[in-house]
Formats: sequence, C-alpha cells, structure tokens
Amino acid sequence: MLPAPEASEPVKHVAPDVLGQTFDFLRLRYEFILVDLPPGCGGTNFEMIRHSDQIYLVTLAEVPAIRNAARYLDYLSREEHLEERIRVVLNRHLKSAPITDDQIEKAIRRSIFWKVPNQYAEVVAATIAGDPIAGLDRSEVARDLMRWAGAICGKPDTSGEKKGGFLGLLGL
Repeated sequence: MLPAPEASEPVKHVAPDVLGQTFDFLRLRYEFILVDLPPGCGGTNFEMIRHSDQIYLVTLAEVPAIRNAARYLDYLSREEHLEERIRVVLNRHLKSAPITDDQIEKAIRRSIFWKVPNQYAEVVAATIAGDPIAGLDRSEVARDLMRWAGAICGKPDTSGEKKGGFLGLLGL
C-alpha cells in the first residue's frame, strides 16, 4: 500500500518514466498494489492513474462532493482507455439519504460501483483509539469493506469467515 503524502510534505515532481518503472518493478513482486492519491489531477496523480488497472473514485452523497466527482470523471473520461477502469464508490452511504442513488448516478453519468455504509461514529471512535480494524471487526462497515476488497481482488464473498488485520481486508 502506497499512502497519499501528508499535507505538510512539499510537493515533489517525479518524472513520468520513473513512475512507470516503479509500477513495473512493483508488479513483478506484488499481486496487488494499492495507491491512495491526494485530491487533484496534477501530473503525478495523473501518471499514477494512467498506470492503474482499477481506479476507485470515492465520494459522498453531498452536492459539493458529487459535483467534484462529476468534474473529475469528465476530466478522466477524456483520456483514452481510462473510462472503463473507473468505478465510483459512495462512502458513508445512507439508505434514506436526502440525495438518492439515482440522482447521484444521473449527476455523475455512471452507476455507483460500491456503497460503504455510514457508521461514522464507530469509525471515528475506532480511529481515535488508534486501532481501527480491531474496533470495527464485527461492524457492518468492516464486513462491507471485506466484501469490497474481495470484489477488487476477484475473490468470492467470504464475509462469513473471520480474517483479521489489513491483509484480511484483501482476503489474504
């Protein structure tokens, strides 16, 4: 997993060919490479996206977030061969939200690939405690993230089986 840089870190330019070589090197050694990108369509982000097999755009059911997601999707869809790799994930999903899934799909002009249930209080409490996985191991959101990880990896739904830790999220 390659996390997004901290906001306090200065932005560093990385040559596109170096990113391509890095991805090629990592692909030889790992079955899965998960990259968390900071917001934006800058050069480094765009290069990472171009080298990705799957792209998950995570958004919320809020008007500003949906508007930004639609803009981002429009921008990315202009690039050849990216559109079929992009999937939209709706985070903190509420079944009875003021903005319906149909309205969101109409605004972003594509279907929602995955919906992560809203258990905001539980997630924040587990994060504050410093052990998000253990604090949520029996929650609906943890089970859903396990199913999503399985879908990403092409593994069958094993949500009834208990696998701990981050690797458990990937079904490993």
